[in-house]
Amino acid sequence: MEVITSRQNQHFKGLMKLRKRETSQYLVEGEREMSHVHEIDILYYAKWTPFVEEMSKKAKECIAISEELLERIACRESQAVAVCTEKKSSFEELRNKSLLLACEGIEKPGNLGGMLRTAEAAGVEGVIVADPVVDLFNANVVRASLGALFCLPVVQSSTAEALQFLHEEGMQIIVATPHAKQMYYGIDFCKPTCIVIGSEATGVSPPWLEAISVKIPMLGKIDALNASISASILLYEVVRQRNSLS
Repeated sequence: MEVITSRQNQHFKGLMKLRKRETSQYLVEGEREMSHVHEIDILYYAKWTPFVEEMSKKAKECIAISEELLERIACRESQAVAVCTEKKSSFEELRNKSLLLACEGIEKPGNLGGMLRTAEAAGVEGVIVADPVVDLFNANVVRASLGALFCLPVVQSSTAEALQFLHEEGMQIIVATPHAKQMYYGIDFCKPTCIVIGSEATGVSPPWLEAISVKIPMLGKIDALNASISASILLYEVVRQRNSLS
């Protein structure tokens, strides 16, 4: 069996280029993340382990690569890396849902990935990434989501398109902003709801503020929370309210 050992190999060069995300393909590494991927274009592995064997069932092609080259490709210690192709979701996949999360202009991959991870854990049925800034398939987004990115329909759109869809669905839109007068726990989250989180620097844009605005109490000297943490607090208030009635 041939093993890729040279940095001049075209496969290796192609893998290094994928870090720049110039195509619809992207890299996935890490066992938990890779286990949630539905289809792998190419699986590159250094050793044939039980995990690699399991992932090979989802791969169109499997290629052996030296441990040295795999270490150069992966951002952390990995048995393998997977090359996958973006799956683009549509608003049709979000119709007739009872809980959605929308985020606008998120700049930090860790925040976006963290929100996806929390959303999946809290039973969110779909996510809208409005006016995206960070690449949804950035390696750090995938890593921070722990693979939740592959478990949810995630729609990328403009803010105008997102609002139009939510109004068509008749969903209650709840926007987190420090300027609101109403506390988040005063909302009835048992209705079909979309939670909206804005960018780390500027919050949500004006069109969102026509919806219901809520704030999270800040009792110390810090006046704002991390976007991912804010999403977690609101989403688990939804979980608390809905579970208390079940």
